[in-house]
Amino acid sequence: MPKTTPSVRRTAGEPTAPPNLSPLALAHWNRVCSILRARGQLSADSQFALEGLVDALVDREEVMRDIRENGRTEMRRMSDGVVRERKRRLYVLLPDLQDAARKWLRQFGLTDASLNEVLNRD
Repeated sequence: MPKTTPSVRRTAGEPTAPPNLSPLALAHWNRVCSILRARGQLSADSQFALEGLVDALVDREEVMRDIRENGRTEMRRMSDGVVRERKRRLYVLLPDLQDAARKWLRQFGLTDASLNEVLNRD
């Protein structure tokens, strides 16, 4: 007997922005929803993935803002008493935050490389 793939349909409606979003997060939410809505790709099923995407975008943007304001390095007194220049902790986190944002962007086809894959999947 051939295997059949069950038909999966999107849940009707649109995701609702969580009430505790910061103004920056809400701006990202609205921008992403607008793009997905225009593509016919937005549904209530997108709720949790959108929350993950918005969190990743906000985290990345806040760290980038901090780096612009405070720099990538700081002077720190080491255990031996010598003051050395070190990478700031937020700067060290940046690659992981960028990877997280890219992962979520790919889920929705919001990178040039992933757009066709997502459109063909849907």
